[in-house]
Amino acid sequence: MGILTASVYNSYKAHLGEFVVKTVMKRKEKLDEAFNLISTMTPDGGQGVSQGTFLRLMRIVKPQRSEDSMKVIFHVLDKNKSGYLGKEEFERLSEYMQAKFEEIELSRAYFSTYISKFYDTYTSPRFQLIVHYIEHNITKLFFTCLIIANAITIILFHSYPQFQEIIESIFTICFIFELIVNYLACGGVKFFNDGWNLFDCIIVFGALIGQVFQLIFYSFGIYLPGSIIQIFLLLRLFRLLKVFSVVPQFRVVINCILTILPSLAAYTAILLILFYIFSCIAMELFGLLYIPPINYNYTLDTTCNNQYLLHSEFVEWHYCTFNFNSALDSFLLLLIIVVGNNWHIFVDGFSDITTKWSRLFFIIIHWICVLLVLNVVLAFIIEAFLIEYDSQQSKFELYINERLNDLEMNADTELKKRGLQNYRKPRFIMSKKILDEAAIPDRSTNKVFYLKTDNTSIEILMFRMFEKEIEELVENLNNRMEVPRIRAHDPLRNI
Repeated sequence: MGILTASVYNSYKAHLGEFVVKTVMKRKEKLDEAFNLISTMTPDGGQGVSQGTFLRLMRIVKPQRSEDSMKVIFHVLDKNKSGYLGKEEFERLSEYMQAKFEEIELSRAYFSTYISKFYDTYTSPRFQLIVHYIEHNITKLFFTCLIIANAITIILFHSYPQFQEIIESIFTICFIFELIVNYLACGGVKFFNDGWNLFDCIIVFGALIGQVFQLIFYSFGIYLPGSIIQIFLLLRLFRLLKVFSVVPQFRVVINCILTILPSLAAYTAILLILFYIFSCIAMELFGLLYIPPINYNYTLDTTCNNQYLLHSEFVEWHYCTFNFNSALDSFLLLLIIVVGNNWHIFVDGFSDITTKWSRLFFIIIHWICVLLVLNVVLAFIIEAFLIEYDSQQSKFELYINERLNDLEMNADTELKKRGLQNYRKPRFIMSKKILDEAAIPDRSTNKVFYLKTDNTSIEILMFRMFEKEIEELVENLNNRMEVPRIRAHDPLRNI
């Protein structure tokens, strides 16, 4: 099975690579046509797209992107710093449009938002000592263990509601204390901008509101069903997801899942279509061949209304419940067969009722749905995970960062020059002294940029999968002999 998966993986990757390269080729052909339509004469006598034309075009094509990020992409493409994009440079537009940037405004007003809301208290030596203990790994581990312990106690004390209420109240107090401590540790700076902090507040205070309402109703002699209160308390189980943010390996898995979800939706649609086709065929071939016993009592009915199943392993395992008598039952049975749960018992049961040739139907299902489709899905997930797990920057990312350095727009470099290298670290807080030493102007339109390296789109993932092949294609296209073409707006084109 492993050899088959490897074979499917290699074949799939080869075909996917061909598809990606062909897609890139088609895009370049379209960009060539666009270049011929919008290019103008450059000062050196060639043809090119000016920055003004480029930005006007981007306002139409990508209205949601900021003009500053579009200027960065233009300058990254403009290798010769001529102020115009040549044909070879314009052909790379579709690839560089996938790059996403985090914009940082180099102004005092912007960085002042990172000064603590209670600055004098926060900068005092005693408070800084408290912050040191709060941010210690042992403290973080303690609160993580509390989250796990809360999840365990919900199960252990499920049959003891009185003890559970007391324990849940204790955990609620602990988690509220954690939120307060975290807020103080970050000085109130951008606390609710962190998705995990916002998530924690919703979950913890949601459970707290449920418990408060329970106490209010109890005081009036109204006893709510335990299931309603449990819903609020069970919300805290979702805090286990926070473990994913603590362990880097978990973050890789989550990023990989989020990236490939759109493609998995396409594969799911293919499987549903195949299931629909096979369920229709199965209902015609095997529908109503047997019927589940009344009230599923296999003691009274040992044949499932079919004498061929008497004393069969199919009935002994109580598998008459699964059948092709309706569309819903057919989908359920096909899912069980595809998963491979006692596949041979189902096949033997149907072959006993009909003919041994019926095995062929189930072999075809297994071959198409499992050996082909699911192995292709597995191959794609493996490749996506390997790319996500690889922390090394691609040539594409390295080149963009080099160009940002040349343009003095690389946030890492420019902020380091000003002593702000810790800007992207968790709980970054600006002091007035550091802000003064950074010599940042009060009002400035200058911006620096971080290249976002997370593969949040399937297109970026595809590009990273076949970066080498795409670069070879571009190099071959640049080295080819080009035949001069008449411009579309040339008045002499009909002569």
